[in-house]
Amino acid sequence: MAEKKEKTKAKTPSRSSKKALEAMPIQRENYLFIGIGLIGIVIGYLLMLIDSDVDGFLSLTLSPIILVASYVWIAFALLYKKGKSKAETA
Repeated sequence: MAEKKEKTKAKTPSRSSKKALEAMPIQRENYLFIGIGLIGIVIGYLLMLIDSDVDGFLSLTLSPIILVASYVWIAFALLYKKGKSKAETA
């Protein structure tokens, strides 16, 4: 009986695994943007905490603006998808 010699192939990602990696809904940039949004939320709540006066500028005006902007930023971060460059399509 002749034994077949098995060749060891270097593992390269197949087309299906490349497509699976491209199909990931949240990429590195998304996580970075979400982190920026979370930092903004923490800053907004800290500004509310710092200003002990209920009618103060920080707690009444600046903090809500920062909080709303941060929540909108996180929504953007979840929906953001990096477009393909011309070099990648060619």
